[in-house]
Amino acid sequence: MRIAFASTEFFKDGNLQDGGLANYLYKICLGLKEAGHDIVVFIPGTSIDSFEYKGVEVVSVSFSVNKLFRFLDKITCLKLQPLLFAIWTSYYLNKTIRKYHKKNKIDIIQYPNLGGLGLFKPRNIPSVLRASSYTKLWNDADEIDSQKIRFRQLVFVENLVIRRNKYIFSPSNFISNYLSRKFGKKILTIRTPYPVYEENAFSYKLRNEIQGLVKGRKFLLYYGGIGIWKGIPELLNIIPIFLNDNDVAFVLLGNPKGKSGKENLKQIAKLEVDYKSRFFYYPAQPHNELIPLIDASHAVVLPSRVENLSNACIESMSRGKIVLGTDGASFEELIIDGVNGFLFKKMNEADLLQKLTIISRLKSDVKLEIEENARAFVKKALAPDIVLAEHVNYYHRVLSTFKKKH
Repeated sequence: MRIAFASTEFFKDGNLQDGGLANYLYKICLGLKEAGHDIVVFIPGTSIDSFEYKGVEVVSVSFSVNKLFRFLDKITCLKLQPLLFAIWTSYYLNKTIRKYHKKNKIDIIQYPNLGGLGLFKPRNIPSVLRASSYTKLWNDADEIDSQKIRFRQLVFVENLVIRRNKYIFSPSNFISNYLSRKFGKKILTIRTPYPVYEENAFSYKLRNEIQGLVKGRKFLLYYGGIGIWKGIPELLNIIPIFLNDNDVAFVLLGNPKGKSGKENLKQIAKLEVDYKSRFFYYPAQPHNELIPLIDASHAVVLPSRVENLSNACIESMSRGKIVLGTDGASFEELIIDGVNGFLFKKMNEADLLQKLTIISRLKSDVKLEIEENARAFVKKALAPDIVLAEHVNYYHRVLSTFKKKH
């Protein structure tokens, strides 16, 4: 099959963008390509460009802000820019898809729920929608008012795209069930595969640097976005107590997201001063630096208020790491508390502190057993060949139904 993906983000020259969608596409596109399928990805861009990465064709689609756009933007006093950009982006991206389809037949297109990319999808090409998140849920978790005009537009576009699509799937039961209840649709759950990396491409510079800084102490690791929805306020609030009571170190990696992220950085800077030999902050790192650091950590801490089958959790468990995740934010679909990882109650700082303390004091034999259980679970449940087959089988079912109606 020739499978097309429309996406708001992707990777180029092996450098992943800081986003779960880019990470997912990296895994799924290369896997499908290796399985013999032709893959093409369409992304909005600032210029018309096409490039190839490991056999995956990527088409960057740009558009000009024309007189009509400027007129509408002006008479609405710039208040409808998110809606206008969604409309223009979807129109030009799908125009490019139609043009491409005339020369190179596309069997099926997969759209994301975000960005409104599926608003003007071609009717003559079968398509599916992958819901990787839901704006209203994420805004609530990030303490953002979804009633503000900008976010009302984003939610409106997202709702419209979901309502107009018959075939929808999501990586987690958490999101599938939520969207099923909200929209009265059947939403399938198709998991995300664990990543496979080229071990000889790793860099050990950052790992060696941190191991030198912690001076023989074991360290716990957080990596991901810095913001409220990631549970960073809860984590930062308990770190002083945790470090005072346990002779361990803590490493935090990530870039600030939005206003809350910038506020979190102030608290992080204070912790670096107060615990200069045991608390360390670094910006987000490429995977060739990140993976050796995960391997060297005592455990990975992911206190997100909301997730959709966390890539970081899957990644860490696949490396045989204990993960502490949030119960009720989809981590419970991967972690059995005390068996292959640990769960804590959402936004409960006391429970988060208690579980961190338990993890930091695990006996070596118990720790090893939990780590092996984590690795075994992910390797079995989220093996690339199994997850890829689920994707392909779903595509075939949609294609079969589409052909019967056309």
